[in-house]
Amino acid sequence: MRDPQAIWSPRADFRHVVAAAALTSLLPACGGGALSPAAAVGKVGSSLSAQSQMAPQGAEICQLNEALKQQPPGRKTPLSEPCQDAFKSDRLWRGAMVTLAAYGDHVEAVAAGADPATSGQLQAALTGVRGPNWIDVEEGKEKAARDAVAELVKQMDTSEGGLEEVVQAAAPHVKTICDGLEPYLDAQAQSLAGIRKDVDGKQISPATRRCTMLDNRPVCVSNSVADRIFYATASGHLTALEHSHVHARNTVGAFCAAHAKLQKAADDGNFEDESTHREIADAVKNSHGAEPQAESPSGDAPTE
Repeated sequence: MRDPQAIWSPRADFRHVVAAAALTSLLPACGGGALSPAAAVGKVGSSLSAQSQMAPQGAEICQLNEALKQQPPGRKTPLSEPCQDAFKSDRLWRGAMVTLAAYGDHVEAVAAGADPATSGQLQAALTGVRGPNWIDVEEGKEKAARDAVAELVKQMDTSEGGLEEVVQAAAPHVKTICDGLEPYLDAQAQSLAGIRKDVDGKQISPATRRCTMLDNRPVCVSNSVADRIFYATASGHLTALEHSHVHARNTVGAFCAAHAKLQKAADDGNFEDESTHREIADAVKNSHGAEPQAESPSGDAPTE
């Protein structure tokens, strides 16, 4: 039987992204020439909108972490303030991913010859971002990201100049979004690795029991069929969720690294140089983040 990890893993999936980005920068386009560096960068970010459906999921991760804390049997707690805040953060960073994907489509269209003044209007509208205060966030990095998203959408809607000007105008906003989005996804992947380890530890621990209250007395059971099914389902869900966050983080990292090289090429006036193709491909290859460390949320061995 094949190891499920051999069927799909974030590392293997990311290698496909790397290969696609590197190869598309060298393959002929429909007109017979090589695909431009700008179009290659756009392709790297084209999947971010779809990936935003699975990541980020900070609100769910927050609730899972709180559920793993020891509580008296039968005790119910309301949704905590940190988990309520996580819902807002998820909306912000999901919108940021959608906006980066839309901007990538815009750059790819302009690189293919579309008019910058009109080609980004539909992409801007599809982001769902309306005005500078499109979402309520706290001060700091999230507010900076919200403002950058709004400015990037505005630029797509009213782009002027050629491709180089489009990239240069977007660069500071893209960097601000990248500086917040990639660490946010990485933190969630790390947290999921810890939750998965904790749940797996509880599954094999003989002290792990499922308890409730009956006539004001605790009643506990362990290792039932229902327990084994629950742990199998939970482990599979957590693994898939962790992989989704790692994959999203890696794709964001690849797009951000590639766009930084594209901006440099625009600043230096060597958009079409062969070295620019190679630098973008190398940036994508070298952008892969570290694998999450599977530490339990408490930092200790799981106990019950």
